[in-house]
Amino acid sequence: MEVQQQDELRFSDILAIVWKRFIWIFAISVIAAIVCALVTGYVISPSKEIYQLSFSIEYPNQYATDKDGNLTNKMLYPDGTEFRVDSLIYISRLEAAKETDESFENINVENMVNRDKISISQKQSSVTSDKDGIFTITVSANCFRNSTQAMKFLKAVLEKGKEEIVKKALNKECYSDLLNYDSVTVSKKLDMLKTRHSDLLNTYSRYRVDYKNFVYENKTLETYYSNAKVVNLDLVSAYELENEREKNIAAIDALKQQLPSTAANNDSIDPITQKISEYIVRNASIDSDLTKIYRTFDYRGEVGKFSVSEVFSEKMSELKETIVSETLTLNHVISALYNNETMFTQQGGVRVAGGANILVYTVMIFIVAFLAASILFCAIDISRKRKAQRVAAASQSQEAQTAQDQREEISEEKKD
Repeated sequence: MEVQQQDELRFSDILAIVWKRFIWIFAISVIAAIVCALVTGYVISPSKEIYQLSFSIEYPNQYATDKDGNLTNKMLYPDGTEFRVDSLIYISRLEAAKETDESFENINVENMVNRDKISISQKQSSVTSDKDGIFTITVSANCFRNSTQAMKFLKAVLEKGKEEIVKKALNKECYSDLLNYDSVTVSKKLDMLKTRHSDLLNTYSRYRVDYKNFVYENKTLETYYSNAKVVNLDLVSAYELENEREKNIAAIDALKQQLPSTAANNDSIDPITQKISEYIVRNASIDSDLTKIYRTFDYRGEVGKFSVSEVFSEKMSELKETIVSETLTLNHVISALYNNETMFTQQGGVRVAGGANILVYTVMIFIVAFLAASILFCAIDISRKRKAQRVAAASQSQEAQTAQDQREEISEEKKD
């Protein structure tokens, strides 16, 4: 009965063991928690943790139009090529962003792209349209030292995206169509200048509705348009009128050759004379128009010979210089417009997602380690206690048996 009572384990016995071994149990728990925090913070969490930066994009004439003139969801660069939002995270763009700051030296862009550690997605702003939607760049946290560096790098990526849009705007309205100007005929030269001037005005017109009050170097876009519109193209008109005049004179001479040398039926003569009369009237009108144009250019030579004069050559060179100058001005205005109106607007800062909660994991491991250590020490101490109890019980039993044997021997000796 005594041994059975000694084998019974009471809660107070457990508490006594825990208290006795508390320093060891606590030390083991703290070590386990520290190891857990280090593993979670430097191994588990970085491999799963991600940084996210959301932003919207807005710039002039951002969306393409359909055949009816309605806006579509297709985004275009200023030069008319398609804008793909995933181009923001092309390796070339990321490398360009990396080069903007020496503190990005540790960022491995190639590894980031090739191992799919960076991506971009879009959240539509409405059920039916993705215009003005929110884009989100997601990148693995272990690509950066910390969230601060991630924020700084992703902002550089967005800035490079803006620079690309502005660059496309600058290249859109160049005068490359005039590069072979010196090698073509006068007629072709004038066509090229006329087409360039028309394209110049059309480009301004695309922005006048929404941005006519945009100011560049103290002038509005509308003012620049007006200046380009008043470029004097009378030189082109003079050339065209003189060519028409020469053709009419040739046609009159050809028709006169068709007139009979002797009297003939009036029915056959009247259509020819009527046509000749029309050409003569038209040339009289042309001469009147040319006289006005000649006064504009201070030309005092023979009518119809202006296009082959030195004055004409000089004025044509001046017209080319003016149109080239207006084209360069257009480039600067439109580039400044895109630089000012292109917005990559961040939706808050960098968000941290995924990964593991170090505090939660550490507390959990501390509790588990404390319980495990307590159970282990209880098991060891209880095992030792029971073994000692069994040894003591056996010793007591042996002593009792020895005493019994001695009593029996004494009893036998008395009988004898």
